Amino acid sequence: MTIAYSEKINGFPETDGLDFINKLTVETLPLFFSSDVDETILKMKENYESSKNDAFRPAAARTEKALFRLYEAKYMILPHVGVDLCGFCFDDAYHDAAVRQTAECYDRQYAEAEYGAALAAVREKDYVTAGAHFKNAALCGHRDAQYNYGVSLSKGELGEPDPLEGAFWYFIAAKGGNAKAMVNLAIAYRTGRGVSANGPMMIYWYAKAATIPFPYAVYCLGLCLQNEEVLTEQTLLGRTLKVSSERLDEPERREFAVNVAQQIIKAIKDYTYHI
Repeated sequence: MTIAYSEKINGFPETDGLDFINKLTVETLPLFFSSDVDETILKMKENYESSKNDAFRPAAARTEKALFRLYEAKYMILPHVGVDLCGFCFDDAYHDAAVRQTAECYDRQYAEAEYGAALAAVREKDYVTAGAHFKNAALCGHRDAQYNYGVSLSKGELGEPDPLEGAFWYFIAAKGGNAKAMVNLAIAYRTGRGVSANGPMMIYWYAKAATIPFPYAVYCLGLCLQNEEVLTEQTLLGRTLKVSSERLDEPERREFAVNVAQQIIKAIKDYTYHI
C-alpha cells in the first residue's frame, strides 16, 4: 500500500524571521533525496555531521528534523506502507497522516513479547540479545523498547556506538510519553553528543518530562533555571523547583512543578523544532 503525495515540494514552510541563509538551507535540503532511503540517510547524515556544530544553528536544526524523519520512514513507515520520502520529511500533514495509518499495522502483542524477552536477556546480562529484542519491539511502536533500543545504540551494545540514531529513538519514545527518553534527549542536546547542542531543545525536553512529573527532570529543569541556562532571571524559581523535585508526593509541590514546566514550554515553543 502506498500513500499518494502530489504536492510540489519547496522545502520547509516559511517562518517568521527566516533569513536568507536559513531559507537557502531549507530549499537545498530536498536535493539530497533519492528513491533509496539508505542512500538519502547517508547523504543527509554526512551533511548534518559536518554542520551540526556550526554557529548557524537553525540550518543544522532543519537538517536534523529531516534526518530524524528519514530514520522514522526507514524503520517505522516503509516496512508497512509506501510514502513519498520528500513529502514525508517536509510536509507535516502528509507525515502525520502516514504515521497514523502505519500505527494501525503494528503487532502490539508481538511487541510486548519481544520487550519481555529483552528484559529477560538484560537480567542475564546478555545485552546483545536484549538489544535485538528491544529493536524488534521498538519497530512495532513499543515506547519503552524504543527508549531502551536508543540506549543500546548510544552505548554501542550492538556494535559501534551511534549516538545520533540513538537520539532518534529517544525522540520517538519521548513523543510517545517516555520520561526517561525525554531526559536522555535533553542531555544529548545539552552535551551535543549525537545531535547539535541546543539550549532551547534541552530546556523543552526537561520541561516536557517535568510535566509528568518526572522527579529527575524537575530537578534538572530547576538547575538550568538556577544557572540561567537559556532562560534568565529565574534563579529563585529554579531553586524552588529543585526543592520541589524531592517532594512531589505533596500535591501542592506537584502542581507547582507541573505548572512551571507548562509555562516554560509555552515560553520557548517558538525556539524549538520538530515538536
